[in-house]
Amino acid sequence: FADAALLSLSLPIAIGSLITRVGASIVAASFPDHGTTFSDLLKAADLAMYEAKRAGKNQVRHYTPELTKSHDTLIRLAPELAEGFAQGQFDVHFQPIYDTQSFAMTSIESLIRWHHPTLGILEADHFLESAVKFGFQRQIDLFAFEQSLAVLEDLALHGVKPPALSINMWAECLLDEEFVDSVLRALPRFPCPLSFELITSSAPPDARFVWAVDRLREAGVGIELDDFGSATTSFAALTDFRPTAIKIDGKLTSRIHENSRGTKLVASIISMAQSQGISVTVEGVETLDQVKKLQQLGCENIQGYALNSPMTRNELLVCLSSAPFGVLQLPKDQVGTN
Repeated sequence: FADAALLSLSLPIAIGSLITRVGASIVAASFPDHGTTFSDLLKAADLAMYEAKRAGKNQVRHYTPELTKSHDTLIRLAPELAEGFAQGQFDVHFQPIYDTQSFAMTSIESLIRWHHPTLGILEADHFLESAVKFGFQRQIDLFAFEQSLAVLEDLALHGVKPPALSINMWAECLLDEEFVDSVLRALPRFPCPLSFELITSSAPPDARFVWAVDRLREAGVGIELDDFGSATTSFAALTDFRPTAIKIDGKLTSRIHENSRGTKLVASIISMAQSQGISVTVEGVETLDQVKKLQQLGCENIQGYALNSPMTRNELLVCLSSAPFGVLQLPKDQVGTN
C-alpha cells in the first residue's frame, strides 16, 4: 500500500501551465509489536521517518528495534564527542590514493579517528551522524585541518614530502568566513598541494558558499566532490561546485563485476567526468579484480584496502620513505603495470 501511494504521489501534477511533483516518505509502526500506546507508536514512526530521510527521502520504511538502538547511540555519543575533544581522544590517519596504472602514490586522504575510552578506535562512519545531528561538523573539520597540517610539517622536518593531501570537509562549514580566512592564512605552511573533498547536501549552494569556494580555488586549493553517486551528491553538483575531481562512492565500487550494470554505470561516470576535464578517483577498491577492471575503464586514481589501509603518522613516514612516493608492487599476473 505504501509503495503504491508513493508511486501515485510521484506522478506529475499540472497546475495551469506549470508541471510540479510531490515528494514524500512513508513510514509505519505496528501495534502491538512496536508500541502499545499512541505515544510509543508515534515515537517509533518518528524514528522510521528519520531513517527514511537519512536514506535520501522518497522512501518507504518500517520501524525496527535496531532504529531505537541506533538513535540511543546517537544521543549518547553527542556529549561524549565534546568530552573526547577536550580529552585529546581524536587524531588523524592517512589513506593513500594511487595512480591506477603505475601504482605510484598520488595523494593521501586525511581521516579522523576517535580513540574512544570504552569502544576502542572508531572510524568516522561511527560518529559523523551524531556529529551532524548535534552540530559538531565545524569542530571536526577544523581539527582535521589543523592536525593534518601539523603532521605534514612534522614529516617535512624528517625530509619527507607527501605528493598531495585531501581533507574531508562539510560544504556548510565553508560558510564560516573566519574558517576560510584561517585556511588561506595557513596555505603557505603546507609542504604539498591541498584539496578539500566536499561532503555536500542535496540543496544547491548559496552565493556565500560560491564566493568561499572561489576564494579557495583562486588560492590554489583543489575542490573535489566526495561520495559521488550517493544519495546526497547529484550530477547537478558538477555545475554548482565546478570540481577539479570527483571521488566515486564505494557503494558503486562494490558492484563492479564483469559486464555488470554497476561496471557500466561506473564506466559512464568516468567517461562523463573526463569529458568535462574532471579527474576521477574510485574509492572502496577491495579486490585485485576491481583494480584490473578500473584499469581497463581508464580511471586515473584508486583507493581502498586492496592497495593500502589508513595509516598513522609513523606508518605513513615509513611508507613514504620506503620507495619513491610509496610505489606499490602488485602481482603483475593479476593486474597490469606500466
